[in-house]
Amino acid sequence: MANRSIASNRILLTLIVIFSIIPDLGIKISTWGFNWTIYRLVVIASTIIIVRIEGIDLKIMIQSFSFRWFLFLTFWIIYGLLLTIISPYADLHNSFVELLSLLNGALTFLIINYLINNEDDILWIEFIIYLIFNFLIIFAFCEIITGKHLHTSAFYDANSGFFMYNNYKLATGFMYNVNDFSALLTCLSPILLVKRWGIGRYITLAGLIIVNLINDASICNMALLVSLTYVFLIIKGKNAVVTSIKRALFIAIVVFFIMYIVSLGVYGLSEQKGILGAVSNQVINYKNSSGSLFVRFNVYKEAIKGWIDSGFFGVGPKGFSKYFIENVNTTNIINPHALLLEILLEYGIVVFTIFAVLIILMFRESNKLYKKYMLVCNNYEYLVIMAFIVVYLIASFAPSAFIGYSYQWLLLALMCVKLDVTMNDNIRRDIYD
Repeated sequence: MANRSIASNRILLTLIVIFSIIPDLGIKISTWGFNWTIYRLVVIASTIIIVRIEGIDLKIMIQSFSFRWFLFLTFWIIYGLLLTIISPYADLHNSFVELLSLLNGALTFLIINYLINNEDDILWIEFIIYLIFNFLIIFAFCEIITGKHLHTSAFYDANSGFFMYNNYKLATGFMYNVNDFSALLTCLSPILLVKRWGIGRYITLAGLIIVNLINDASICNMALLVSLTYVFLIIKGKNAVVTSIKRALFIAIVVFFIMYIVSLGVYGLSEQKGILGAVSNQVINYKNSSGSLFVRFNVYKEAIKGWIDSGFFGVGPKGFSKYFIENVNTTNIINPHALLLEILLEYGIVVFTIFAVLIILMFRESNKLYKKYMLVCNNYEYLVIMAFIVVYLIASFAPSAFIGYSYQWLLLALMCVKLDVTMNDNIRRDIYD
């Protein structure tokens, strides 16, 4: 392996982590209508440093999850280029932007896989993510209290519905709108399962739930609920009795909460304020063919129809909106609001299947390793991976579109390296010798 200092490694890792999570600080360089964000520049610079200065020698074992994802994203980009050429719904500029996002994702897998050499590097990334996560929660409360937002927010976009919104005391962070920001925070939340954060993680978790409630991001809180329920169902501890009592109490709370929501729907208490009343209203509106729940289900049905009409091959990169604009739909919405359907309609059955298989393999491997090492040090790592996959798949239904978000590739790359550490004799490398 090329000789490099721990400090240079950490600097590159820190930059990739920060700007994958916060890619747009409002500082952009525009060329021919294309914006070069700090994230894109950092990915390119890191790749050049590794290839030209470090002298990269890729001897990644074919069975590693990192290499599988890198190969998949490479195939995804090539397939997307072909669809851009042949599909009537692919816009050249928008297709290029989305494929560039996938290229940055592939390079992120490459960079993270190369720079992480041992468990200490993984611990460093987890520490940085934890700090950023808490910073974003604090930043969210500042927005909520003051009603002030960054210029990257939809509140400053005259073409956005938020521009004329009466309630400015919501949180968009460094993202465009509230759902984007809540989805980001929710996808970062599995970092709280890392044991060393102590009592602080419960305070952060409470802050996240409050932010999601204020943002009316019910899907994100649902993702948290499902993820935590799964973790409590499978978690093991050295004291079996205490673990069983904790699990029973948690399950009882969840069951009571669900029954309370159902009872509101049964008795029609739709005037109730807060999340319970919102859920009841959604059910009532759906029955009356109105409301966001009704609209979303119609988008999903029409997306499936579009996928079938494309011959199951997809309508092309960023083709979701153009397809919905050019074809009659009952919702007047032109965004997928679901990552899985976004992939299915735009890239077809092949890309969708490979994506699903890789996610399933990661989840299965994590579950197997957790059961094997559940009572030894650092077994939390496998819980983190499983929790992330759950929140990732559910929270990705919140934003209008999801493929372009850079943080998902960082988090997936980190989860892959965690698995590869164990799969490659626990202390992962050097495989570059």
